[in-house]
Amino acid sequence: MNQPAASKSPAILVTFALVILYNALYWPGKFLHWPEAFYPEVAKHWKLITFLEFLAIASLAVDIIVQFDRFPKREAQLRVVTTAVLGALLVLRFILGVMDLYMRGEVGG
Repeated sequence: MNQPAASKSPAILVTFALVILYNALYWPGKFLHWPEAFYPEVAKHWKLITFLEFLAIASLAVDIIVQFDRFPKREAQLRVVTTAVLGALLVLRFILGVMDLYMRGEVGG
């Protein structure tokens, strides 16, 4: 069939960029303490940030599902792999975040 080209929404592209940038700052901030001010601020608002990140990754996944056949093959594969890696990092961050909450005594009454 003759399908139209995929619409490349600026909101989706910005969401990709923001989630990748957030991950690029989060992991060095957590384990290497660089940049110094980033991780403590994220830790204060961990629940809200994790929820917003979940919404962002879910919207990326839905965009891929809806428009998968419209993307060129290489771009579709890149988007799937990138979204899968970001989703796996979200799950890992969620597990580590719950562990941090438990260690601080905020879970389990």
